[in-house]
Amino acid sequence: GLPANGPAAISADGRLVAVAEGNGVRLAERESGAAVASRADCHGKGIVLVAVSDDGRRVLTASPAEQAVRVWERVGAAWRNRATLAGHRREVTDLALSSDGAYAITGCIDGTARVWNVNGQTRLLELVG
Repeated sequence: GLPANGPAAISADGRLVAVAEGNGVRLAERESGAAVASRADCHGKGIVLVAVSDDGRRVLTASPAEQAVRVWERVGAAWRNRATLAGHRREVTDLALSSDGAYAITGCIDGTARVWNVNGQTRLLELVG
């Protein structure tokens, strides 16, 4: 089954759930809870935010110990680190991923938000609150 607490995200179609487990993340089928892919060492100090693409091939994670978001791509039943979206000056507090996994938006405790092209690993826009 799926853990009862901790950061989690669901794909837009409701088929898949990404759940943070300590320093790692697990992707599972929502109905059965069966694991699709997992990785135990995504971050060095816990995960506080998770986002998942519709097809479950991309998961984004953020940790309070980092001022960045890591982009993970599924290869079979494992995750590989594809990119790190870095540039926030403080802790990332919000995270969303487009359904196709191509774009992300991150929010920071300092009141800024950034829109990213995940495929190109580039910041497209910074909004200052």
